[in-house]
Amino acid sequence: MTPSIYPWNVLLKIRWIAFKGLIRGLGLWGAIHVGWKVECAERRGEPWEEMEPPSSPEEAASREQAGGAILLYRELCRRIGDEQALALTRTIILDSSVPWMRYAVGSLDAVQYRKLSAEGRKSLVQEKSRSFFNMTIDSIHAEEDGAGFVVRHCRFPELCQAVGVPQLAPLFCEVDAHYFGGVEPSLVLSREETLATGGKCCPFVFHFNEPL
Repeated sequence: MTPSIYPWNVLLKIRWIAFKGLIRGLGLWGAIHVGWKVECAERRGEPWEEMEPPSSPEEAASREQAGGAILLYRELCRRIGDEQALALTRTIILDSSVPWMRYAVGSLDAVQYRKLSAEGRKSLVQEKSRSFFNMTIDSIHAEEDGAGFVVRHCRFPELCQAVGVPQLAPLFCEVDAHYFGGVEPSLVLSREETLATGGKCCPFVFHFNEPL
């Protein structure tokens, strides 16, 4: 069995938050039933069973990140219908993404960031971005008041399209907007377009709330 990309404590938090979201949406027994169905599907290799094996560790990691949400949405569609399933899946994706984002992004201290050299700031942005296996980035810039980069390729839209649920791809984009400026208020994200919604790229621009 391939090791998870998630540390065990992060994985437990993700699953607990997702389960609580299912309880709120379906009740206890509904949540248990859906969780069991998703777990069984994962053990059967779904939703990737008809696809070729991953071509890289990054693709394998992206499949792990997206797979549970896709299986959850499929099962919820059978249970409560497409519209309600999408809404509940969205809520669960946003809420359960927080432990991973906190782990992957780490601390965001404007004072310490501004003490770095220009090269040091750029290196920090590159280091943080390595935790996001789904995306390929370039055009990194890092100034005293923030930073940014451009995502030219993202695996999530491709994976969602490949298994017939393209409507889920934008939900993964919403994770970033939910976290930056919301859960993590010190750093605000601006992004004019995304690949998942038909854009040519995903131009990420971050600004610290704290003035220079």
